[in-house]
Amino acid sequence: MIVSVSPDERRQVKLTDHAGGAPKVTFLDRRSGKESEVDLPVPEDPERAGQYLQTLWPTWSPDGRRLLLNVFEPGGEPRSAGIVLIDVPSLEARFVRIEKALITVGGFQWTHDGKGVVVRWGKNGSSAVRRYDLTGAVTRTWHVRGRPAASGLGAFSPSGRRFVTACTSLEKAACVWDTRTGKAVTRIELAFSPVWGPTLGWYDERHLLAPVKDGVGVVDLTGRVVETLVKAGTKTTLYPHFERRG
Repeated sequence: MIVSVSPDERRQVKLTDHAGGAPKVTFLDRRSGKESEVDLPVPEDPERAGQYLQTLWPTWSPDGRRLLLNVFEPGGEPRSAGIVLIDVPSLEARFVRIEKALITVGGFQWTHDGKGVVVRWGKNGSSAVRRYDLTGAVTRTWHVRGRPAASGLGAFSPSGRRFVTACTSLEKAACVWDTRTGKAVTRIELAFSPVWGPTLGWYDERHLLAPVKDGVGVVDLTGRVVETLVKAGTKTTLYPHFERRG
């Protein structure tokens, strides 16, 4: 089960494992306590009769007006069949076909204005970052390394002028890119533990949320640690989850 809270903290959504039937999400209005269940318009799995494609990672848009879920192609390769978008508060859901994006770790991420999504495209060792509008049309390709960040404020800084990717094998470095030109702004080394879950995203316009020597914290664009938020030893299993708040 995966639970995610909207940026304004008004709603939360729960995605539960499904066995046989179409996947569903349950929205909870945290003020009234009212729950609403939404069937997801996910295609059936062509390789498994009566089953549906795997659906993961509910992610709220920056303004909390939409929810995004990743839909995987069948098989062992981490490729996308598309995304499901749910409008809030109408809870109308639609499937947007975007095939063959590389969706290891985090998958599709929102642009800073919530008018599009970005995802890694290509293959390991030779990939780019693509931006799509909400109909599934490609609007931009940046030929940069790594996957778009998924934690905190996400891949884009609050102004949208820069974006960050985890840009080396084992995600031991973060690269910051200029959104307009696609040119590199900086690269900083990240702390690493084989038992920590991935954490990377914007904290504010000048700082990143990232792994640090003692756990997870806030670093500036030179890699200097400003604050440690969660402390853990490098051998301690750690899977922190940070979401955007309004």
